[in-house]
Amino acid sequence: MKFSIIVPIFNCQKYLTKCINSLRNQTYKNLEIICIDDGSTDNSKQIIEEFSKQDKRIKLITQQNQGVSVARNNGIKIATGEYIMFVDADDWLDFNTCEILYHILQNQNEIDIIWFQTRVWENPHFSKYQKTPLLKNKFYRFSDKIFETYKSFTFLSACDKSYKTSFLKQNNILFTHGIKCFEDGIFVTKVFLSNPQIYMLNIHLYNYLMNHNSVTHKNAYDVLKMNLEGYYSLQNMFSTSKVDFLDKVKIMSFDYFLNNICSLWTNLYFSKYKQEYLDILNTIENAIKNLIENNSDKLLGLQNLKFNKQISKYHLSWLYWKIVRPICKYCIVLPYRKLKYLLGGKNEK
Repeated sequence: MKFSIIVPIFNCQKYLTKCINSLRNQTYKNLEIICIDDGSTDNSKQIIEEFSKQDKRIKLITQQNQGVSVARNNGIKIATGEYIMFVDADDWLDFNTCEILYHILQNQNEIDIIWFQTRVWENPHFSKYQKTPLLKNKFYRFSDKIFETYKSFTFLSACDKSYKTSFLKQNNILFTHGIKCFEDGIFVTKVFLSNPQIYMLNIHLYNYLMNHNSVTHKNAYDVLKMNLEGYYSLQNMFSTSKVDFLDKVKIMSFDYFLNNICSLWTNLYFSKYKQEYLDILNTIENAIKNLIENNSDKLLGLQNLKFNKQISKYHLSWLYWKIVRPICKYCIVLPYRKLKYLLGGKNEK
């Protein structure tokens, strides 16, 4: 069994060596590493060229700057492995990831997706495990256990899953062009609407580095606009879907999207875009509530979904956001985490 690992690259020379080494040094060797350079202007391309001379499994594809979606799609088109994974150039995999997946897949060819856990790194030296109640090491069809999958922190991440290549190609599942933010969410929603056979693996294998130079950490208003493009794309996709569990997927996708843009609160609530931001939040929250109210007889436990991002929760004072919260962060939280790391707890689960 062969794995195809697709790595979109754009100006990531600082992190690229660690990423590629985590792939080429996998304990399971039958894989190809497809690196798509998306018009980098730093030394990223040269780094991959050197790696490709050392390891024939590394393939370098170059393209003009067109974004991560086009890069990943080009990787999917040329992938020759039975299963595909996506790794961002500033992240990395545990060295035994492919071996663990292989042992699960070798006797269960009906699996369309293996869904594993993500370890989040606030910096290259300190990680925090997300305590996510995923179904433990269980195989099932997505439509049967939607509510349990919703509880996962990385519900709409493309990188914490391994996809059967034939499943993606038979269902014509690709990333949407022109979306600069939330492209993962749209892709994974397409996958779920195809009702895949999923194996939930409650092991942390993917390592996500919180890179504050990424697109999601740019100007907050620009990020909001880019997220809105993703939201409208979701709506268009839902308008043509006929699956009987569509409303469940809508609720989870919209709520995950709402969670994303709520992270922009501190930047936009105290800006000239405040009212526009509040209107957007209200619109999306109302869409979720209406779905639950109109389909409560069909949505099982989802009608009791708690809106932990309600607007009222964020009508907090200037004193909290500008004084109390920063003091707590820099005087309590960060010193505690640094102390925990120094005491050897950085890899504690």
